[in-house]
Amino acid sequence: MFDLSKIQDIEVKYEYKKLGLTSYYSEINDKNSRTIAPNKETIRLTIQDDNLSDDNGIYQVIIKNKGDQYEIKGDYFVSPEIWYEASAIINEDHVLIISEDADEKMTIICHIA
Repeated sequence: MFDLSKIQDIEVKYEYKKLGLTSYYSEINDKNSRTIAPNKETIRLTIQDDNLSDDNGIYQVIIKNKGDQYEIKGDYFVSPEIWYEASAIINEDHVLIISEDADEKMTIICHIA
């Protein structure tokens, strides 16, 4: 596990399998773009679709540390109310958080300090 508060910035790759579409998102860097819970087990990040520059391309992604695994959800998912199980690959300077089911796959690249 890694400390979610050490995330410097994120990039998101979201694949809609049934439609064969892939979208890329990057974190919006302003003072209100990220919220971390006091227990440091949940972080909410504001991201923007790299292909859209208006408010229609702004979303939230939430990462939750659940002991030895992660859960994620986002308001751009097919089912935004559902927490999806995710696995993590931890490297020296970044972490890959990956969630995949039959309909969609999300890869979050977290650059850490």
